[in-house]
Amino acid sequence: MPRLNHSLLAGLALLLWFSHPLAQEAPPAATVNNGSAVESEATPEPLTVMERLTLLREQLLSSRREMEALNKELTRTKSEERIADIKKRLDELPGSIESLNRSFEQIALGGIDINTFAEQPEIKFDWKDELIEITRPLFGSLKDLTEKPRKIEQLRQQIERLQQQLEVVGRALASLEALSQESPPPSVKSRLVSLTESWQQRQQDLNAELEMAHYQIATLQGEASSSWEAIAQSLLAFIKGRGLTLLIAIVAVVAVWQLTRLLLRLGRRTAAIPGRQQSRRRRTRERAIGYLYRVVMTLLMLIALLAVFYARNDLVLLALTVVVLVMVGLALRQTMPRYIKEIRTLLDFGNVREGERIVYNGLPLEVSSVNAFTILRNPQLEGIIRLPITAMVDQVSRPAASEEWFPCAKGDWLMFPDGRLGEVMRLTLERVELRMMRSVVEYPTAAFLALEYRNLSRSGFAVPVTFGIDYQHQAISLDEVPQTFHAAIEQAIKESTFAPHFVELLVEFKEAGASSLDYLIYLSMRGEAAASYYTLGRLVQRTLVEVCNREGWVIPFAQLTVHQGEGFDSLRGKG
Repeated sequence: MPRLNHSLLAGLALLLWFSHPLAQEAPPAATVNNGSAVESEATPEPLTVMERLTLLREQLLSSRREMEALNKELTRTKSEERIADIKKRLDELPGSIESLNRSFEQIALGGIDINTFAEQPEIKFDWKDELIEITRPLFGSLKDLTEKPRKIEQLRQQIERLQQQLEVVGRALASLEALSQESPPPSVKSRLVSLTESWQQRQQDLNAELEMAHYQIATLQGEASSSWEAIAQSLLAFIKGRGLTLLIAIVAVVAVWQLTRLLLRLGRRTAAIPGRQQSRRRRTRERAIGYLYRVVMTLLMLIALLAVFYARNDLVLLALTVVVLVMVGLALRQTMPRYIKEIRTLLDFGNVREGERIVYNGLPLEVSSVNAFTILRNPQLEGIIRLPITAMVDQVSRPAASEEWFPCAKGDWLMFPDGRLGEVMRLTLERVELRMMRSVVEYPTAAFLALEYRNLSRSGFAVPVTFGIDYQHQAISLDEVPQTFHAAIEQAIKESTFAPHFVELLVEFKEAGASSLDYLIYLSMRGEAAASYYTLGRLVQRTLVEVCNREGWVIPFAQLTVHQGEGFDSLRGKG
């Protein structure tokens, strides 16, 4: 049997396998007649499994007989050339025999994969190597794209180097020529001639290299300058290839986006209950569903994008997408904890929750709504504060109890420690405007909260007055005098415009002073009369003087000035 190359044998074995009767039938064979292909009249019948095994066995025995014959011939031959051929053939035959054995076993076992029984080496996963393997097509394409500019730049650098070398060679030849003209001795002259010939040959070689480099760069530049047709073909190829892939990917991504939006809209319409106000729990659930929808939509769009690139077998775009995703993942690794806190806050599971109370820049505020921009407002102040979710992550809110949101409201009257009385004109998140003695005074809201004052309008107020009579009325000082004072003041209040706001009147003996017997008059009023605080004090004083004049009670000289006091000091006189 003639000798067969081992690759030829392997190819024949594969051909025999794929012509298995269980597989597809082979197409009609073609013959060549005078350079033209014509269809054969008859199609050969496929070989049976046994015939294939018989043929492979004969080839295997033939290869082994050939190996024995070559080994015998190697011991007898003396030709070096023949010995080299025999050794080369002996190196090829073991691979051919092993390939025939594998083919025989594969066909005999019915084509099952026997590699599953082979011991698999342990493969260590290295994400760097995997990333390099994935991005290899991308960098290969970039390398091909920049191949011509890189070649041109290399040739320019080569031309510059050759020109510098030619300049050095020229100076060397000029020096040798100058020395040759000085009539050197014969021994020196012969050496100079040899050096001159050597440098002249080097100059010729450099000129030849320079000429070749100029030719190559001119060829590349000529191709670049006259390549409109090539550019058009490349553009057409891009449109038919990668451009079409990108268009299909965009269509797929948009289709997934629209489909998911349609499903979300249908789900919301199905779950909607007309006329029912959304509770906080319902809003939180819908917000969680909304964010979950965005995550799922993004994943589906990425899957669609990668599936299109994979189906179109565009490894460059697939590798580029993977690289972008890896870079995004590495960037998110540092910021993910922060994003998790923001997501918890957006879902109303974080430290700041809707409807709770928070102190921001010293002001108590209500968390009106939590979203990409959180709305904070104080029910008693004008204006709102809109903050991004990033500013709310580190804040903490608490459930709002039955406490006031601000210590005063518009129209309230405030008493300050220095005795000034002011009316609240306007309250905003930045400023508080008060009217004091017909003038407008402004305070920053945060600074206003730190001031000491008493709100007379919120819970009512009291006007304390201290009044004294002479010691000569000591006998009636504990019964008749307080009763008379009480009846007179109460009658005066009822006859005035303050009667609807009157709450209580207290007249008691206070102390025996240095020159008078002093009484404490404590007039309690509702907050609506706060603007008349000082008017009420003057009304009490006037009434007491009228009683003393009517009853003939002496007011000590020192007591002509009524000890009412001012501001918070007047309140300390009670008791």
